[in-house]
Amino acid sequence: MRKMFVCTFAILCLSANMTAQTTKDVRKERQEMRKASKSELNEKASKAARKDAKKLTKEGWITAPGALPLEKQLDKSYMMQMEYDDDMYPKYLMGEAMSIGENYDAAKMQALELAKQNLAGQIQTEVTALIKNSVANQ
Repeated sequence: MRKMFVCTFAILCLSANMTAQTTKDVRKERQEMRKASKSELNEKASKAARKDAKKLTKEGWITAPGALPLEKQLDKSYMMQMEYDDDMYPKYLMGEAMSIGENYDAAKMQALELAKQNLAGQIQTEVTALIKNSVANQ
């Protein structure tokens, strides 16, 4: 019984030590991410994003309270559009849609549905192109 207790205690101490080590790693990683995001937030948005944000602001677009400024949102969107994976395919697909309505929520939902349809069409086009290319190679 005593041997079993000692073994259990040793395993418990070992797992606690490993948990503490992973906790330190996670904490360090989070601090690095916080530092990177803070420096990114302080950077100036690109000229194109500032120009587009100015145009959208004149059209009446506003940001939600607590959200990033419009310039930063556009800059982040532009950066994500330019990212590619290892196989040189776009890393992100972007769907756009605009909708006008008497009620903000209804117009937003309609725009989201249109954007989803846009994304589905893009995915269908990509898959069709890959299949045709695969069949042509065979």
